[in-house]
Amino acid sequence: MNKQISNKEFYGYNMNELSRGNKIYTLIISIAFIILGLFSKYRLFLLIGIIFILATFRKREIKITNYGLEVYGDYFISKSDEKLSWDEIDYLTHEDLKNDRKFILYLTSDITTKKFKFLKSDKPEILGLAKEKNPNILIYDGREYKDKVIHN
Repeated sequence: MNKQISNKEFYGYNMNELSRGNKIYTLIISIAFIILGLFSKYRLFLLIGIIFILATFRKREIKITNYGLEVYGDYFISKSDEKLSWDEIDYLTHEDLKNDRKFILYLTSDITTKKFKFLKSDKPEILGLAKEKNPNILIYDGREYKDKVIHN
């Protein structure tokens, strides 16, 4: 008897999230570009400063659902969503992080690989959901592979 996975959603963590210090530094640089763009003949600096601010303070929501991977972005002036169904995902590689309560999940589709962090406690359910939704998906343990390569 097959155990059915519920409609639970697993929220991920953005790997490219800037630290608070880096956000402040980027904001200072952005303001400098905007001032430079306003008071010089090179208006391109103004555009670059605005783009830096928008990129720095964007919000991303990453989640694994029954559909597959869903990534939503909010850039203040526009919104984006990117979906990758389980049928499109060819390989899933998971790697436990030492001294961390999260693990890295690599989702490979064709020639594109996406990398996100999820809670270790959600790993068995995520891998079970992947196998249930796409029986042909290949699942690899990245930590096991790295240890094998390093020790050989």
